[in-house]
Amino acid sequence: MVTGTGGEFVPVTGRLMDTSTGLGGYSTPMVANAWRSLQVGGLLGVPANASAVQVTLTAVSPAASGIIRVAPSGSTSALSAVIFGSGPTPSSVSNTAIVPMVANGKISVEATSAVRLIVDLQGV
Repeated sequence: MVTGTGGEFVPVTGRLMDTSTGLGGYSTPMVANAWRSLQVGGLLGVPANASAVQVTLTAVSPAASGIIRVAPSGSTSALSAVIFGSGPTPSSVSNTAIVPMVANGKISVEATSAVRLIVDLQGV
């Protein structure tokens, strides 16, 4: 049963950001409490006018506990997407989120502690 006028999910995959390689425009780990804007619309088959995307965010080898948040670019309304800890053998922690996009086709990401971040597109 259809209950609304929402769009249809279309699987589209690919890597949007990896702070260890510079993919996505950032070649350093996330800086604590600093937002980074990430272009999504127009890349990897995502229409420039898409209203939302599904992404997987991965915190890699965190040195301290923290949270990764995502939001439409320029928004003050953020979604806590990944909560990660640290330990004697740091590893990776990931989670998936659906993030609204603004007209410029961007989303923003932030971490509450320094961490390497990977953002993978899952669909639109």
